[in-house]
Amino acid sequence: MQGYPQDWIYIERKVRGDLEGETREGVRAPINFVGKSLAEIFKKDIMDVNARKIAMIRPIIGANGAGKTTQMEIQIKKHVKDIFADKLIYLFFDFKFISNTKEAFWPVFIQKFYDQIQDNQYLRRLCAELPQEKLKSTLIKKFKNAKIVDQVLNSISSDASTQALAEEFFFGGEISSKDIMDFFNGFLSLALDLDKPVVFCLDELQFLIDIDPSETLATIILEQFIRKLLEQYRNNRLYIICSCLQNPDKQEYDALKEVSKNFKSIIEGKEIILGNLTAAEKDEILDQICEKVEMPAGERKKFLSQVKGRLEFFLPRYLLKSIAENLEIMGYTCYTPSELRNLYEKEAREFVAPKLREKGFGYIEEAPKRVGGYDIDIYANSETNRVNRVSQAFGEVTIRNRRGIKEKVEKFASWLHQMKGREYRPDLGDFVFFICPSNRLTKMSKETLESNDIQSFEFDSSFIDEINKIDQEEKIEVEPPPEIMHPQPITPIADNSEVPAIKPPEEKPIVGKKPHKFELKDIPGVGPAKIKLLKQANISTIEDLITCNPRLVAGKVSGLGERSLNTWIQKAKQILHD
Repeated sequence: MQGYPQDWIYIERKVRGDLEGETREGVRAPINFVGKSLAEIFKKDIMDVNARKIAMIRPIIGANGAGKTTQMEIQIKKHVKDIFADKLIYLFFDFKFISNTKEAFWPVFIQKFYDQIQDNQYLRRLCAELPQEKLKSTLIKKFKNAKIVDQVLNSISSDASTQALAEEFFFGGEISSKDIMDFFNGFLSLALDLDKPVVFCLDELQFLIDIDPSETLATIILEQFIRKLLEQYRNNRLYIICSCLQNPDKQEYDALKEVSKNFKSIIEGKEIILGNLTAAEKDEILDQICEKVEMPAGERKKFLSQVKGRLEFFLPRYLLKSIAENLEIMGYTCYTPSELRNLYEKEAREFVAPKLREKGFGYIEEAPKRVGGYDIDIYANSETNRVNRVSQAFGEVTIRNRRGIKEKVEKFASWLHQMKGREYRPDLGDFVFFICPSNRLTKMSKETLESNDIQSFEFDSSFIDEINKIDQEEKIEVEPPPEIMHPQPITPIADNSEVPAIKPPEEKPIVGKKPHKFELKDIPGVGPAKIKLLKQANISTIEDLITCNPRLVAGKVSGLGERSLNTWIQKAKQILHD
């Protein structure tokens, strides 16, 4: 859906029938799950994995557009993750965007793997729990590869140039298949031996056959990877989620099961099969959209009538497409203030992360954290235990204008005052900070921050132009609407109601067109030196890179390898897709 995040319209789908049923409407699953929501199923799975200390697999099946990826990302990452808090290791791989060829598959796979463990500081956090005087010898026992251990130590170094050596190794395109498997298996062994639950998401399994029609790659992944992991770690907290396409005509899932009878034996009867939305689910989604974009009553009637009149039932993707088309026609194609605030907060977290790491705060939460009854926008803690206590960093983020920012500053300072000596201990190294766009802080706000030893950062994100378009008289909605995932139903409007003439949409929720531009520097592994070489080959944009001929480019410019170019092309496609 162009410009609208999936969690705007996310609903809790419930299982309507068992796996033996024939209906293509609703959700089917094992008989003991009938009547339960998907959130309940995934939560039960993960709690069983945790409590019983077992390995488990759960396949999600459905036609094109049924919402398989959305279920994996929303349910597993957002709902289930809070069970384990910061103990969880969460890894996600989309085989659709791994590679177009078998030869490039493993190098790209390990690069995506390395990206995730570095972005989440997984390696650093795991190594911090090992005896430091025996760190290298312990890692060699786990990874069974001295060369890989050297790169692991480089990757967790506090020195940027040393970290760059590890990146060059993993992104250079020359890593061997043995090194790849040693690195992956060593990391998994280290995490599970330290009693960290691992959630491993494998999306779009059917693309394994597209990448390699000989089915060799599919056999390796299904037999030596998925099945072997479940057997090797059957007494560990390992949860594998996999999705596979099953269109009525091609039957992709059935074809994949024929590749490996052993894989078939461990997944059959455990599937969750996603079908068309029911009428009630469709209405719930439409109501959410109307409420989210603050659509006036008159326009809401028109919108509901137009979308509902297209088809009786929809797969989620086609419903989203219909919604997007109608919202664009009616002028609702822009950010709302609350969504802008969330986007700014995300970029602010990325902006301040290096500064926090310089101060020793190695672990940074991916989302706000509730501390002492207050939602801290950016929370981090140190990885070393000082004076029997881990130091903490608390950050507040806002896009409020000058008229409303004083209240936000005072609220944060008041919470710190209440928590001082309890959650907030500046005497033991705790750090507090405040982030807002430029020219927002008033004189009184600055004085309040300074008097409470709160460091301020002025940060103008890529959304600053949209933020500045917001009505200066309006207070920004600071917190996202409660229970976005489970909104309260609103009274539906009858389709046969009189539809008044469409009025121009109000200005308040309309902020700015969503950008779709990315640069070469956004591709992992493409630094300034590589960008310079690419420009020598007349490649200045991501689009130029995707459409280039890697073999010809590699032959023209020294320092650009064909394998590296193929790797970057796959990463560029992933960026544009996301």
